[in-house]
Amino acid sequence: MYSVFDIRKSLFKTLSEYITTNSKYNPKVTTFKVDEIKQPLVVFTEMANNDDIKTTQRNVITRNLNYYINIYAIQQENSSALQICEELAQ
Repeated sequence: MYSVFDIRKSLFKTLSEYITTNSKYNPKVTTFKVDEIKQPLVVFTEMANNDDIKTTQRNVITRNLNYYINIYAIQQENSSALQICEELAQ
């Protein structure tokens, strides 16, 4: 099946732009955990989603998309790692 609209790329792009625009901590946003210690780091990983499409009696089509969002941070000058993670989670 060919899809003109790739929801996975769109979600990652939207998340990445939102976090980098709205965070004062300059986080790196990626789809995989990196070995380098660049923190804060937000890892957006798709879970094992099945592509089962469910149709209800009223012809409403639904599809489940699930993601892991892991946030890593270390203490910075005036912020604890917990404060940074909470801000990024919001």
